[in-house]
Amino acid sequence: MSSDDLQLRLALSLFHCKGGHAPALSRALRHQGSLKALMATTREAQEQYGLSLSQQALLSGEPASAESLALGDKDLEWALDSEHHLVTYDSIFYPERLRETDCPPLLLYVRGSLATLASLQLAIVGSRNASDYGKRNAYWMARELCKAGVTVCSGLALGVDANAHLGALDAAGSDASVSTVAVLGTGIDRVYPAAHRALFQRIADNGAVVSEFPLGMRAYAYNFPRRNRLISGLSVGVLVIEAAIKSGSLITARYAVEQNREVYALPSLLSNPQGRGCHELIKQGAMLVDDPN
Repeated sequence: MSSDDLQLRLALSLFHCKGGHAPALSRALRHQGSLKALMATTREAQEQYGLSLSQQALLSGEPASAESLALGDKDLEWALDSEHHLVTYDSIFYPERLRETDCPPLLLYVRGSLATLASLQLAIVGSRNASDYGKRNAYWMARELCKAGVTVCSGLALGVDANAHLGALDAAGSDASVSTVAVLGTGIDRVYPAAHRALFQRIADNGAVVSEFPLGMRAYAYNFPRRNRLISGLSVGVLVIEAAIKSGSLITARYAVEQNREVYALPSLLSNPQGRGCHELIKQGAMLVDDPN
């Protein structure tokens, strides 16, 4: 087994490790710069990072549990498809912008183009219950950004997300290096919402679909803030098209600020409750956008 294969095996074992602390591991990776460097640290240093005893044992070369090995085997079987990729923190294909965030995921599951994943991305997010105004502008902004060479990142949700993906796909044509990235709040082998199965496949064929969740993970509500953090982490900025005051899109905008990303917001009619979150962002300093240029 090559050193790269051994590193992947270790990453999978750490990822599926029961009793592990994913945020602590992510912060340790960020501080050390690589999984290989983290392996060379002392147990005392690993404990100071907050790593669990089981994570420390794996890093010191002790064997993984049978359950972790079985889950890793399932991942490797999934990755036998040429369009399926397991991208670890140490991989040359790991997105650099995401690597620079405070809590980068150890492992990404990717379907589609790694070139799209590595491209310059701007996130477009907004309400699932978007008005016609929100849907039209999400599509228009995404289409024009993609024509200008910017990949559009969004969350495959109803409303704004779906229209942003469609605008980018229609502009990109056959050029998958600049298209759209869909970030999931489920395992990459699940489609949520189910109504977006055809859109999911179109993005996988012409762009990239990415998840930090294990295969089989369902759409639990607590997954979506993590998905939103990944959306902003992959992107140079976040454009909020339409959002209510308590919208999840404002969580994405907050992550963007924490990650030193630009935040943009599209103004709406004062009578539109789905636009109040955008107006609040503008009052807080987000850049008002009324044109994709």
